[in-house]
Amino acid sequence: MSTRSTYQDLAAHFMGATEPAAPIGAGTSPRLPDAAVLVALCGNLPSMSGIWLAQLAERLARTDGPTGLVRFDDQRMRVDLFHAEGRSVAVAEHGLPDACRVVRRWIVALPDGYAAGDCVIPSTELVLLTGCDEAAKAAARVKLQELSSKLETVPVTGRPVHVVTVAASQEVGAAAAGGLSQWADGQLATPVRWCGSIERVDRLEGVVTAEIRSRTRADFTLVATQLCDALRAVASRFDEPAPIDPPIQRPIDLPRTVTPPSKEPVMATAPAYVDPDLAAQRSARADAPRSSLLAWFPEFVGLRIRPANASQVELAIDMHGRLHLLSTDASTRDLRVARSWCTSNWSLLSSAVVDLKDVSVPEMVDHLVLDEARLAVPLHGSGILLHVGVEVAGQRRRIDLNDEQSAGLSA
Repeated sequence: MSTRSTYQDLAAHFMGATEPAAPIGAGTSPRLPDAAVLVALCGNLPSMSGIWLAQLAERLARTDGPTGLVRFDDQRMRVDLFHAEGRSVAVAEHGLPDACRVVRRWIVALPDGYAAGDCVIPSTELVLLTGCDEAAKAAARVKLQELSSKLETVPVTGRPVHVVTVAASQEVGAAAAGGLSQWADGQLATPVRWCGSIERVDRLEGVVTAEIRSRTRADFTLVATQLCDALRAVASRFDEPAPIDPPIQRPIDLPRTVTPPSKEPVMATAPAYVDPDLAAQRSARADAPRSSLLAWFPEFVGLRIRPANASQVELAIDMHGRLHLLSTDASTRDLRVARSWCTSNWSLLSSAVVDLKDVSVPEMVDHLVLDEARLAVPLHGSGILLHVGVEVAGQRRRIDLNDEQSAGLSA
């Protein structure tokens, strides 16, 4: 007799899986394009489209940090912010430029009554959500034909349509999207790219919702364009390479190692023990600002745990049980990834750290240690505590550039 529940048997029947995997952990996140604004249009889905749009935004927020989902109807515009807890995010009545300082990825859903070709907006990428049954694939072909005819008038050649399948395993989704891609290669000039499958509906937590009644479905194109313009204005904050990690100490070491055998310090281990104290002190002075950020924060207690997908971010706790994330990545990407990892693995952290066992709601504070104060200008009011690390007469000093109130952290 089967040990699976009746619910799992029914799910397997309707989703086409003969032996579905047990729903353990978070669902797989589709590999979505890097564009800051994604325009999503829904095909034939097994249930209400809003459920799957929210799942798409949730999975994008897990990997890319705070994400916004914008939907329209006849009376209002609804904005859902995912993984933006603990940040001061303002959703303005006449637009979203203020929220773009913190929320860097947006999904704008094509309203009902719009044709598929209406979602072609410059600086955005197109995402089509579809089921995997025959009726859904037929409807997807119709939408792809509409998009292809519209994209032929756009100066950007070869612009793909990204497909996300729902309510299906990765294998079933890949097979369905593969059939659509082959059909598009023979019939259309628009390439079709499969991003992945949303296999199931996961529980959503910490979603911040706002309704703007001054915007309706008629403002769809205007809102999407405003988002693109606002994100382009703050693009340097997210996308410019951080001039922090280049080895600044290496030019100092070059005069001491100008001899031809550059690998001699590695090969000759014996001479390294001639004066170990001097070598250790010189190495500590050169590497301490990079090797451990905790040296700049004596008021914190460091943790030996590092986020798996952002190992450069250090974790620490304070006397109030708050978790502090320390980073030197001026693009703030590492902080966003680390915050998402800590949120998803809070049960692991609370079981491993005694001081976090009684903390049911995670309270995290982001810290960014910069080499130059000018790098903090585009990060003002972003919800991150900013610091500059300096060394004076061999002593490390931390200069705080803001506090929790001026950073925009919620009380």
